[in-house]
Amino acid sequence: MSATMDQHGMFNWEMFLALLIAWIITCLSIIRGVSVIGKISFLTATLPYVIIVIMFIRGVTMDGSKTGIDYYLLKPDMSKVFRLKTWLEAAKQLSFSLEIGFGGLLALASYNKKDHNCFRDAIIVILCDSLMSIIGGVAVFSTLGSLSKSSGKLIDVLFSYDAPSITFVTYPQAISTMPVPELFAFLFFFMLFLLGISSQFGTTQEIITTFTDQFPALRRWKWAVAIGLCVFCLLGGLIMCWQSGFYWFQLFFNSIGGIAVLILCVVEVVSITYVYGISNIIRDIRENLGYPKSRMTTIFGASGYYISLCWTVLTPLILMVVIVTGIVSDISSTADEYSNLFLTYLPLLVIPSFTFINIWYFTKKGKSWKQVFRSQPQLPSSIETGAKEIRITPATLTSNSKISASD
Repeated sequence: MSATMDQHGMFNWEMFLALLIAWIITCLSIIRGVSVIGKISFLTATLPYVIIVIMFIRGVTMDGSKTGIDYYLLKPDMSKVFRLKTWLEAAKQLSFSLEIGFGGLLALASYNKKDHNCFRDAIIVILCDSLMSIIGGVAVFSTLGSLSKSSGKLIDVLFSYDAPSITFVTYPQAISTMPVPELFAFLFFFMLFLLGISSQFGTTQEIITTFTDQFPALRRWKWAVAIGLCVFCLLGGLIMCWQSGFYWFQLFFNSIGGIAVLILCVVEVVSITYVYGISNIIRDIRENLGYPKSRMTTIFGASGYYISLCWTVLTPLILMVVIVTGIVSDISSTADEYSNLFLTYLPLLVIPSFTFINIWYFTKKGKSWKQVFRSQPQLPSSIETGAKEIRITPATLTSNSKISASD
């Protein structure tokens, strides 16, 4: 690693080769289609859980593991719960972990059938994600507890609260103290590879789906779009292959997808509940998933009172408090680092950019720009509800000129 970000140092050809292989695999998988990605993702999403369970069992059986478990889970510093920064970091982590606010879930969910139970999927994903976060945390901190005992250093001294530092420095150091460290090191980094490649599959497919839905003419050239995007991302990743690459990685890691994603979440929630209307979205859900059949589902079901309360009040209110805290923190801590602030809020350009693109697209088709802000006629809450199932995309409304003209 170079001394500073400005000193690029030597080019790491081994890292470039790994980057090239990852993007070739991603490109070939996407060209083969969503079904192939689903089959590959089944493997890449399942094996990491098996590996982390192995690491968990090994970690909790090591001498000194209780020290790490107490630090992480049983005897935490509860004073941090009352700090807004803690909730800010938790919200950012949830956005990354569950892909909330990135738009990918919406793009890929459009491939589901009309009556697919997305509410059940959401519950399963959240429960599994929470469970594996706890198991993964125990696996890491039990191992760090063993390292703490063997080195005679406190856990706070062993690492900073920095994900790259824990991943690439502290935890590998702890693994080196295990019996057969080569095996556990291989399992750990193989798990990271699988998690990375599966995320790469999903994110790349999400971007391609977004562009092909926005510009239907690109669908027949989907293979070319996939190659172009993968080549573009490969070239963008070259900056990480120099000795200064870790600094760039830290810059992007700490900047991209933070406060901006939370702001996108607020815009999304407010657009659905207050612009489209909470009554309309509840009607859509009940039309597709059915009406509540018990008092429990009336309160906590997919279209229950609790969901409505969260969407209309709790979620936007809590996120706004967290966002204001984050913005104040960003301004005070990076007042002289305009590049960091630019990267942090760069994703917000998506909102005005695609608003103007859609307005241009509709006016080009001879339609009023006001139709950009109307609900699509295929939705149950619309006055004109079509009977056939169809993927809801930006092209859906423009293809139905008769309904659009009569609104």
